[in-house]
Amino acid sequence: MKKITRIPLTVLAIILFAVVFAGSAMAADSATSVVRLAVMNDSQFPFYLYLYGAGGYEYTLEVPAYTSDKEFVYPGEYSYYMEACNYSKFGTMDLSTFQTIHVPVCGGRAEGYKNKTHHIDVATLVKPVRVTIENKTGENVGVYLRTLEEDHFLNFTPGESMELILRQEPGIQYVYSYVACGGQLVSGYYYPLYRVPLELKCP
Repeated sequence: MKKITRIPLTVLAIILFAVVFAGSAMAADSATSVVRLAVMNDSQFPFYLYLYGAGGYEYTLEVPAYTSDKEFVYPGEYSYYMEACNYSKFGTMDLSTFQTIHVPVCGGRAEGYKNKTHHIDVATLVKPVRVTIENKTGENVGVYLRTLEEDHFLNFTPGESMELILRQEPGIQYVYSYVACGGQLVSGYYYPLYRVPLELKCP
């Protein structure tokens, strides 16, 4: 007959306590794990990112032009406010896994990243576009370019061209106006598109 060995109650209590403690330690370790958030700023302007998450988690990343930085954050979804290329954007960001934020040269795009799951191109969020303004009036011109949120005043000599970073968002058009060609006021609307210049001409 096989002998049954009884485990003393004190030993059994110790074993159960050890199992519960180990499970609690694993749960705590899982709850406090963090993910890496990296920023590669290749633009000519500083990049600012402010994150606000559930549970009161807040993080700030301020990355100077042509530098990089990283932060370790608790995984989850965050509301964000960012500034890039002198423009700002609000939104939400899923940081349940590690991410690298790429800030390309203003007016450009971050290229060459096959795994889009872990790469964020700021140009798809802020959407700056590099445009060219050409003075074809044959005289000195000061042009005023504006939206409800921003404005630019630029002076041109005859035949001069100038590049400018503008925001490209659906429904946003820039109003331009200038005086030229015998004192005539010229005005109109311009939707910024790459390789579609704004030409200043006589009416």
